[in-house]
Amino acid sequence: MARITSDPTADRMPTRQMIAWALPDDSMPFEVDAALQKAEAAWQLQYDATVAAWNAQCEADKVEAAAAERAAGEERQRLQEIQHAAIREAKDAARAAAEAKRPKFKFHPLATPPTSVITVRE
Repeated sequence: MARITSDPTADRMPTRQMIAWALPDDSMPFEVDAALQKAEAAWQLQYDATVAAWNAQCEADKVEAAAAERAAGEERQRLQEIQHAAIREAKDAARAAAEAKRPKFKFHPLATPPTSVITVRE
């Protein structure tokens, strides 16, 4: 079905005079009344179908918008995780570079560790 571009809920039924104007001039009064009732019933049926299609279209648009928003949120989350991983890697690389530049203490293999002295204050 073609997309409905305007809200049909504001549509109004043509007046009985407008419908009667479209009928042949030589119509009998009972024919005019039957034609008016038939035209009104046909208009109401078409109106109900159009409004139902409009409501279904609006609901489908909401579902589609929610799916698009969810997909966009997942994409934002994925990009944010990539960005955080890159920042973490940069920090780790900077930390490793700083560790590499820091002087290392070299102990003599035969040196004995100092004995610790515990003093008790009174």
